[in-house]
This record gives sequence, C-alpha cells and structure tokens, in this order.
Amino acid sequence: RLFPLAGLPPEQVLAPVVDFRRAVEIVRDCDLVISTRFHATVTANVFNIPNIAIAAGNYYQAKMSAGKAGFENICDLINPVSQSPEDLLKLCRSKLSARKP
Repeated sequence: RLFPLAGLPPEQVLAPVVDFRRAVEIVRDCDLVISTRFHATVTANVFNIPNIAIAAGNYYQAKMSAGKAGFENICDLINPVSQSPEDLLKLCRSKLSARKP
C-alpha cells in the first residue's frame, strides 16, 4: 500500500526472490532500492546503491540503523508511522536525481 500512496509504480515493486544469488543479481542492477528487509539494505550498501530502509517499531528501527551504519551517505531510514508516503517519494526522487550523471 505504501508504494502506490507515494506515487511509485506498483509494477516496479519486486516480489521477494528466494534464491539469494538471483536476488543479489537483481539488486546489483537497481538504481535505487527501497526495502523493509535488512539483507536487501545491506546488499545495496555493499554494491554502493542508494537505498531507503523502511522500518517501524524499536526492534526494526534498531536493526535497520545497524544495517545502514557506515553507509549514511547512500542509505536513509524511513519510519512509516511518523513519515508520510510523500516523504518517501521526495527522498526517492532526490536519490534518483543525485545518481544521474
């Protein structure tokens, strides 16, 4: 629900991939990763791909904060409880425009 509310095309939202090798290949080809999953965030960081981690609640906020540690220049953390879909969209646009040569 969050992606359409933020104006992001639902057809560009990928379903989880079970095979981790295939998942890494997919992430490597992305211009921007938006994820609620810790390992997707870490993978994006390793490949220097701008990403937005989405997490609510103390446990998941702490987990995603640890995942972005050292990668604050490319990884942002969004809390959907306190930040709007519009905030997510603005952040996506900013990250994508900064990535263009």
